[in-house]
Amino acid sequence: MPRTKSFNVDEALDVAVDVFWRRGFAATSMEDLVAEMGINRGSLYATFGSKESLYELALARYADGALSRLAEILNDEAHSMAERIETLLRAAASGDQRGCLVVNTAMERGAEHEASRQAAADVTRRMRMSVAEAIRVASNHDGRGNTLSDGFTPESAAKVVLATMQGLQVSATIEPDSQDMLYAVVDDTVRMLFAVR
Repeated sequence: MPRTKSFNVDEALDVAVDVFWRRGFAATSMEDLVAEMGINRGSLYATFGSKESLYELALARYADGALSRLAEILNDEAHSMAERIETLLRAAASGDQRGCLVVNTAMERGAEHEASRQAAADVTRRMRMSVAEAIRVASNHDGRGNTLSDGFTPESAAKVVLATMQGLQVSATIEPDSQDMLYAVVDDTVRMLFAVR
């Protein structure tokens, strides 16, 4: 009869997300994971497989959370689309010192590990599509801050938003005391994208 797991798999995976997010893949050892997840090595391997497969699961879990938070902001119809995009970008500019695990993955592993690069690219693409669709829907409603500036389509605006978000996340990690400067970038980006704020 198979043994019942003596730990909560979801909670353990959340801890793994945090460990990889803080340390990166290469600097995280199996000993680090065992110690911080509070499970023995055998249970870790039996449940999650290798360090590589655990990282893939952790990245997917992080991505699900990031996409959920993105959708929550984009679907907030109490605010104009310009205000929603401003909220997204300000969150990126004031993120914590760990940066974004998706961006971190691309920077650390993308050049040498195709599966990681593809995973990061897939999350970015899904986010970009969500932003484009939200802008498209909002543009069908009259109201301040829902109309794109001339020359922008929902797709091209979404590209600007995602590239700016990722740049802000990196900049906030490199220069944690530069929030005023980064907020100015947010304001300039929103003014550029939307005809009326």
